[in-house]
Amino acid sequence: MLWDVTTKFNQPQLAALSRHSQLVIDVSWAEDSASLVSASYDHSVKLWDVEKSQLVTSKEVDGLVQCVAFNMADNNQFFLGSSKCCLHMADARSDVCRTWTNDAMVNALHVAHDGLTITTGDSKGMLKTWDVRMDACLEELSVLNDPARHAISHVHASPASDGGDDGRFLGVNSYDNVLRVYDRRSKLISSRSTRRGPGAGSDSRDGDQLQLVCSVSGHKNKNWPIKSSFFRGDGYKYKLALPPRGRLGGGLGAGSGSGSRRKLTDGDGEDFADPSGERGSMDSSRETLLIATGSADRHIYLHEVTPSKHVDSSGGSKSNGPGKHTQTLVQKIDAHNDRVYCVDFHPTEPILASASADCSIKIWLPRSGSSSVTRHGKSKN
Repeated sequence: MLWDVTTKFNQPQLAALSRHSQLVIDVSWAEDSASLVSASYDHSVKLWDVEKSQLVTSKEVDGLVQCVAFNMADNNQFFLGSSKCCLHMADARSDVCRTWTNDAMVNALHVAHDGLTITTGDSKGMLKTWDVRMDACLEELSVLNDPARHAISHVHASPASDGGDDGRFLGVNSYDNVLRVYDRRSKLISSRSTRRGPGAGSDSRDGDQLQLVCSVSGHKNKNWPIKSSFFRGDGYKYKLALPPRGRLGGGLGAGSGSGSRRKLTDGDGEDFADPSGERGSMDSSRETLLIATGSADRHIYLHEVTPSKHVDSSGGSKSNGPGKHTQTLVQKIDAHNDRVYCVDFHPTEPILASASADCSIKIWLPRSGSSSVTRHGKSKN
């Protein structure tokens, strides 16, 4: 289902893309938003032309399709993971489908912006990095998410900063009811080095592995495909609220970049203590990294996971080793009437969408007013 949520009232349904015969487990938008790909338990992925609401092509694989993601460097290519322990790369221009074999079901994946590496999360709790050019799994860049080998349900990267193509941090949901945040800066460097030539990968060291910097809990993830999402903003605290019933205006589109800057707030008058000790103060130069996650207990959990160490101009920590994060539960939202499977932040605005087993999708918007604060993010036109 596609809706237009840029209008203030009665958001119209634009299309119903209904060629799958089983439930749709995942979707991915192309870089230009002109097409999307859907993954289903009917063993297929389908590429759609959004503007025409038409099916472009359909690819079938063995097993249930668990996840799908576009190659942002080529809108004709997409990657998918299956219950038959395979990672596939499909191309809309060809019937050929490249396949890499894993030793467990591929439940989640993240594709690097250049399309050359893929990070997967599987049913045995492994995070693995696959190099498309080398046609292999990079063992030195793969880690066990938790010792008990709980299944991973979602993998995603933080928004890129400073014009970079890939975000530094990786969020990983797991069936042990823990959401982990990894620092992958050294991994990004190592991945680039492997692209220079067949022998470049030999420089990898143990220190190049993903570094666990933060774990958050409280949500319920066990046995359910729960997803999470990062948001990077400026300032101190953000809180989430539903807009007045039937109104979504003021939060999306070009108008959201006007001079009225806002904070996410539920209007409850809560005052938060700034870590510096000043209550209610704002430091617009302090970058805030948030992560929201769905939960089987019908709530949304919003955590702040901002790095506790500043980063120098070269991109590294001022002290040795990766900076640890301090995690704070910013908000627990009684969001839906059933399991919250998925949450997703707008790429540049503090706007969150949530999808639930209660058959509803909700959009959580900032509220302007006396509690509004300065924020230096760009609006999405």
